[in-house]
Amino acid sequence: MGKTRSQATMADSGNAELLALLAEMKKSMEAGQEEMRIEQEEMKKRMTELKTRRQKPGGSLQVLAADVERLMSLAYTECPLDIRESLAFQYLVNAIRDEDTQHSTRLMDAKNLKSALAYNMKYEAARTVSKTSKHVRSLEVEDDLKKKEDKFEQAGKIIE
Repeated sequence: MGKTRSQATMADSGNAELLALLAEMKKSMEAGQEEMRIEQEEMKKRMTELKTRRQKPGGSLQVLAADVERLMSLAYTECPLDIRESLAFQYLVNAIRDEDTQHSTRLMDAKNLKSALAYNMKYEAARTVSKTSKHVRSLEVEDDLKKKEDKFEQAGKIIE
């Protein structure tokens, strides 16, 4: 049984619509793939920044921790929070410039960035105090108030 001319035209227009729809879907998929590729490149960049990030000379641990936290949220967007916090702690410890501070932070057994930062602030304060106490000399104060009172009384008697 042969197709009539109108049936053939309808089939051709249906095929054309289907082909147009498929072409549109293909473009959409390619755009999505390109977007994913760009996102992956950005994530890799942030991960590399995290791995190579070091505390600047004279830089504060608060600034370092904030930077690590920012990079973590960009690099590990899909990662569960507890794992992200654990990774942030490890990246922070690796980025600390001072070796003693780095070792003491590793030994403290913290599991997240905030507790490590709080510990390090206390540690730095204690180190600063002990450094300054080495340079402090003892000071003896003479209580010569009695001598001054006696001189004042003698001066008062002379005036009378």
